[in-house]
Amino acid sequence: RIDTLLLTQQENVRYLAGYLSLLWISKFRPLLTVLPRDPSIAPTLILPSQEYGNAKTSWIEEIAFYRDQEDPIGTVANVLHKKGLKGKTVGIELSYGSRIGMAQVQWESLRRSFSGTFVDSALLLRQLRGIKSAREIAMLRHACEISCIGVEAGWRVLREGMSEKELAAVMISTMIQQ
Repeated sequence: RIDTLLLTQQENVRYLAGYLSLLWISKFRPLLTVLPRDPSIAPTLILPSQEYGNAKTSWIEEIAFYRDQEDPIGTVANVLHKKGLKGKTVGIELSYGSRIGMAQVQWESLRRSFSGTFVDSALLLRQLRGIKSAREIAMLRHACEISCIGVEAGWRVLREGMSEKELAAVMISTMIQQ
């Protein structure tokens, strides 16, 4: 019964939109994705303009940029309205195990400016992220193999008096080399 997903949490945006960025550490500039249920409506990334170059990391072609130091909520509401989602049901990360990737004041502003219904999509998103393709499974197996190689390298050099920091450096550098 959800007409579109509004992804705001890093894990969901990264997994479902493929978007990569270092800007997740910012508490001022949300990185969002609109994924309509209707396949005839294009998905949209909503990003601060400084993310222009990173936009190419996603498979999503339609991007709405907002000015870096401006509140993005007008842009978000505008994208939802332009896609014909006015009055529709929007799934967003609301419940246990999730966080909305915007300030509380922005969330309240979005709820006031968008004439639709917001519902929790956290469980749906966890279920979607739990479905793995053969390629994902292969990548996870490879990552586990690399982790094991790094831990084994650490155990081989472990000695009395060695600090945890030194041990971790061996393990991590081995993993990075792999």
